[in-house]
Amino acid sequence: QSTSKKYRWYNGTGDKKDYNIYAKVNYHLLANFSVYADAQLRAIDYAIGGIDDDLRNIAQSKQYLFFNPKCGFNYDISNQQTVFATFAVAHREPERSNFTDADSGKVPKPEKLFDYELAYQYKNENIFVGVNLFYMNYRDQLVLTGAINNVGSPIMTNVENSFRRGIEFEFGMNIAKNLVWNFNFTTSQNKIKEFVAYFDDWDTWGQRDTILKNTDISYSPNNILSNQFIYSPFKGLKLILQTKFVDKQYLDNTQNPETMLNSYLVNNFIVEYNFKTKWAKECKVQIAANNFLNDKVYISNGWAYTYYYLNKKQYDIAYYPQAPFHVNAGISIKF
Repeated sequence: QSTSKKYRWYNGTGDKKDYNIYAKVNYHLLANFSVYADAQLRAIDYAIGGIDDDLRNIAQSKQYLFFNPKCGFNYDISNQQTVFATFAVAHREPERSNFTDADSGKVPKPEKLFDYELAYQYKNENIFVGVNLFYMNYRDQLVLTGAINNVGSPIMTNVENSFRRGIEFEFGMNIAKNLVWNFNFTTSQNKIKEFVAYFDDWDTWGQRDTILKNTDISYSPNNILSNQFIYSPFKGLKLILQTKFVDKQYLDNTQNPETMLNSYLVNNFIVEYNFKTKWAKECKVQIAANNFLNDKVYISNGWAYTYYYLNKKQYDIAYYPQAPFHVNAGISIKF
């Protein structure tokens, strides 16, 4: 069937109204100990209409009312040491694509987060140390499924119970007058307690489902490390050595080795020079030797589609490879 040259494959509208009221109180119980509490009441009126490119009517409207409280304390052990803790409840509404990409008959839900954090910081003129413990308990978290829609955007779905918990460590040090060291490490568990995974069955044109428990959340590596040295031999010039490690992760929520991305390590060396002129407030010239210790590509992202064909599970997986050693150069000017 032919169509006219002016045929509209999709024609949609969206209207979102967002209202919120916010209040906060902060009280010093002691000179070095304070508590605080704040609350937000947020109302959302959201409506979309029209047709999508598959000629499906996407018209629908949703109203949400969220109450987001937060409380915590700050305790200054000394001028250099601080301990603080927070508890917060937060909500996030589904986005337009969550509605349009949802399977027929399924309506995405807003996600709810209970966030607990306890942190310690130490800092003086030359050293900064930060340690943060976190536990993020979700209800109906919107997670990436590993699939993409017809224009390449990632598709998300709700999972009833999930959590992220771990520890973040941050360190900074002025090693010398012109040499700075920054280090960051995060280790965590990112789990879905239980969910139903659906797989298309090309033999029956239906779907198969599997109940999975305690699987890793997609695109959530358990360990991430970054390290950076910045050397400034004279004013305006910076020599930067960066290292980043990302642990293995999965393209979907099944924790299947077939959909796993391997861990990778990247090293970059950057030369940056800043200067001023009479005609510009700031000029910056930068040359970066990226991934200079690796002559092979690495995979940092991708998507996965799992289905059944001839009564066997099949995997259609695409990867987004990153370049081995390569050099970039650029200049930016601010007037």
